[in-house]
Amino acid sequence: MENKVGKRLLFAGVPELLAQPLAQVFQRERWTIASLGPCDAAGVVSYDCGVMDAAARDVLAVHHIDVLVYGLLGQEEPVAALARLLSLARVARVGRVLLLSGAEAVQPQAEASSADGARTEKGCLLACLEAYALRWKQTAGAQLTVVRLPELYGHHLALGEGVLGICLTALSGERKRLPRLETRGTRYFLSARDAAFGLLRLVERDFAGDVMEFAEPQGVTFPMFAASLRAVLPQSEQRTLAEVLTRLQAGEEQALPYALPELSAAAAERELGWRAHAQFPAQLGEICAQALAAWREARLRQQAAARRVRRKERLRSLVPWLENMAGALLVVALSGTVFAGERWPSFVLSYLYISAMGLLYGKRQSLSAVVLSLLVLITGELRRGADLVAMLYEPSLLLLMISYFFIGVLTGYFADRAAHAREAAWWQKQRAAERYGFLKRLFDESVAVKDKLYRQIVNADDSIGRLYSIVRRLDSVDEENVFTQAALVTSEILAVEDVIVYIVGADGRYLRQKVRLGAHTADKPRSLRVDSLPFLATLLREQKIYVNRTLADDVPDLAAPVVYEGRTIAVIELFGMDFDQWSFAQQNLLAVTARLIAASLGRAYAWEREAAERKYLPGTRILRAAEFDKVLAAIGHREKLASDYPASLVPILSGPRDAASLDAVLSRVIRAEDFVGEHAGGLYLLLPDVTGETLALVRQRLARAGIETGEGEAVQSS
Repeated sequence: MENKVGKRLLFAGVPELLAQPLAQVFQRERWTIASLGPCDAAGVVSYDCGVMDAAARDVLAVHHIDVLVYGLLGQEEPVAALARLLSLARVARVGRVLLLSGAEAVQPQAEASSADGARTEKGCLLACLEAYALRWKQTAGAQLTVVRLPELYGHHLALGEGVLGICLTALSGERKRLPRLETRGTRYFLSARDAAFGLLRLVERDFAGDVMEFAEPQGVTFPMFAASLRAVLPQSEQRTLAEVLTRLQAGEEQALPYALPELSAAAAERELGWRAHAQFPAQLGEICAQALAAWREARLRQQAAARRVRRKERLRSLVPWLENMAGALLVVALSGTVFAGERWPSFVLSYLYISAMGLLYGKRQSLSAVVLSLLVLITGELRRGADLVAMLYEPSLLLLMISYFFIGVLTGYFADRAAHAREAAWWQKQRAAERYGFLKRLFDESVAVKDKLYRQIVNADDSIGRLYSIVRRLDSVDEENVFTQAALVTSEILAVEDVIVYIVGADGRYLRQKVRLGAHTADKPRSLRVDSLPFLATLLREQKIYVNRTLADDVPDLAAPVVYEGRTIAVIELFGMDFDQWSFAQQNLLAVTARLIAASLGRAYAWEREAAERKYLPGTRILRAAEFDKVLAAIGHREKLASDYPASLVPILSGPRDAASLDAVLSRVIRAEDFVGEHAGGLYLLLPDVTGETLALVRQRLARAGIETGEGEAVQSS
């Protein structure tokens, strides 16, 4: 199963003769092929709708179509269909539109035409459609190319398609009347496979011109055409072929010019490097044999299917009449045996018989049952000695006859009405089922595309897959741990071991080290003064990637600002990079990584501002116990990742009694990245990257400020 979403080609109004090779050559280049309308080509997703149907809009809206191939005369109303197609292509933002036209659109030379240089009716229509499409191209600014093709030949030749199709149709016995062919002039042919390769080459070369023509270099006169057919057809077909050629020249219908205006393939050879590989009549014998066999086989299948349908229709229409006759015989039998000599039981049986026929089969069978019931009634009365003329004057019999007609018409009416309602409901159900099936199919295809994109993003070892991992990991951590995760994903994405993340102070003059990874970052400064490092001042001012092109010491190989709401809040520095990692791709990847990290840090900062009352004691920066424990766990996790990143937990034994005064004193003594909070029933200081002699100096500075502290203990990794 292909797990990547490739390019998509959609064609509409393209004859099967061209659709088959077109699908094959594009599928070979891993394109996904779809068709508006039925298509028998292997691997083509066909939608049972036309350009004028509402479903066509849904197809183009769901799928991103890179190339749309459309036959200008492939719809019943070509002008309206072309206008709608171009409108749909513009709304759906189709990448490229290729319109298939014919050689008839070219103004012919006077000596090559039967009408002294005038276009045929088909040629005039094609010329108007081309002009309309090219005007739309100028207005919409879209990529559109008109592709002119001569008469195509190849496998899957359709019935009556072109001069060759007309001749083969007559040979197969399908066509009884033939047009009068004006045999002077030259006709140009082209293999359908060569045409398909030309369209592929046009797309690959990104041709942006208005018109492109494909054709074989040499034309074919009618004597050459007739000689080619004689040479390839078997002996059994020669006599029929001679009759067909004679009839074509004699003419039984309106005139059809054999000559076609010449198309020049010079532009295709110059711009696309395309050249026709086949030359008429290449493979003509195989094409004719296959076409004749396929048409005759199709005709046999159609005839067999028509016979089955007729047999089924006759049987379905015969059953009601048989049941009607059986009902009439049953009434006669019961009236003459069980109810012999009794009048009213026979009448009741007739009522039941007429009602049953009317309710089951409608008015036609109910009225037939009325006629048969009247015959049974009259026959019974004549047996009882009644006179035929006298019965017309007996009111009871007249009322009985009228009631027969009334019952027949009434039950037949209701039955026909119910049948019409059932038929209408069935059609509505069929329409709804087709619409539901179509929408479900589009939904399934959308889900499949989504799954392919998901697998392509998650599994790809490229920038997109890496960036997806950044977003997924940074959105799943607490705000206290976001700096650690930012350093980790930067290290993984750029394949660099030594990474440091500095946060920018409130005044923008100093940078404090927040996180460091790698064995070679332990000796890097814990704080940086901006005005003492020119590269840092430039980076903060311009907010652009820094590259150590001079290979200066004590500065990072790469550095990127983390910008949030127009302000640089942190700086990522990379050290110890290999020479092959100094590329524009790595710089761009670092820039995008920094932007994604900025989004996560920005959300963390916004959340921190909103949750400050919950995190801190009122009016101070002293953390509550639960929040202090979270920070303590995050520092422990960071120490686990970088063994040279110690931290100390120091208890506060005495100092200012109220929290606000203590916070005011501590803010002048400890660093911005140090923490103070409630822990184990008292107040503690959490000093990242402080131990040993440094811890003793910090305790002395606190003592001079009037704050007595206990012995510190190292934070254990978690």
